[in-house]
Amino acid sequence: MITDPSKDRFFAKWKRRCISITLYFLLWGLMTGTLPLILIITGVMDWLRPLRKAGARSRCILFFVLYLNCEILGLAAAFLIWLFSGVWLGRNRDFFVKANYALQSTWASALLQGAFFIFSVKLKTQGAECAFPGPVVLMIRHASTADTVLASVLVAKRFKMRLRFVLKQELLWDPCLDVVGNRIPNVFVQRDGKTTERELAAIKDLSRDMSSRDGILIYPEGTRFQQHKLEKIQKRFKQEETPVISSMAAKFTHVLPPRIGGFSAITETAREADIVVCVHTGFEGSANFSEFWQGALIGKTVKAAFWRIPAGEIPSGRQERRIWLFNQWMKVDEWVAQNFSGE
Repeated sequence: MITDPSKDRFFAKWKRRCISITLYFLLWGLMTGTLPLILIITGVMDWLRPLRKAGARSRCILFFVLYLNCEILGLAAAFLIWLFSGVWLGRNRDFFVKANYALQSTWASALLQGAFFIFSVKLKTQGAECAFPGPVVLMIRHASTADTVLASVLVAKRFKMRLRFVLKQELLWDPCLDVVGNRIPNVFVQRDGKTTERELAAIKDLSRDMSSRDGILIYPEGTRFQQHKLEKIQKRFKQEETPVISSMAAKFTHVLPPRIGGFSAITETAREADIVVCVHTGFEGSANFSEFWQGALIGKTVKAAFWRIPAGEIPSGRQERRIWLFNQWMKVDEWVAQNFSGE
């Protein structure tokens, strides 16, 4: 990760890790030790007071246990990589980074495949092969936390690509993302969308020196889609934005208007990188805990499609680039509208 190496950030990082890792180990021990009893209780509740889908509570509990096991095993693997690589002695830095990339994609694959099995989810993809070779800027629709895992499996693991992520800082409370994510090139930014100059500089640094096996993943929307967020942004755009941008934003129905800051920082630096758009639908059932607990994800079909845009088609001017980005996101909105199922 590219970060500000100040003492405050150093101590904040280790304070966060002491809390999060301890909490996860305690939860893992509690859930694992009492799993049979918990499943009996949730099984009876599912039978007496069924939710939207059969066995929803029990499946959610199984997924939580899967997630905790992935975290604990991931942390153990991260420690072994650190220990046996010799990086703490100043040796084998390249092997250390390569091993952490492999751990990241393996962790993501185990979590996604396990979730699909537990919730009986099917996956249909189209055009994923266009993401290789790099360098590429992977722009992905943001509907749930599962978006990150999806990209890691369909792009990073499949083509052995090294994806660099621009993610929100809150995800650092996930121990594996914190530990492994700080060992490889990633940038964690503020969630409020007010990207600071320091963060933009870090994103530009992240965009340099990419090879045919490298790519950067960014969420142009900046936050998960929710209807009330869309309405709030559209209302604000009517008051603050140009008529062109405001009218384009008013047409969105299934995605949020894209933000230009991070995208512009990347494309201005990595001018040779093509754009790969990843659009998907089906994860809406995991957008919030209430819907997830009700079983909205059970039996879903997740559809994902990719298309590639040559770097030469990206305008050079900032305003022209923003209008271009909005036009691309209109295509994303249209695809989601055509493939979305609210059932």
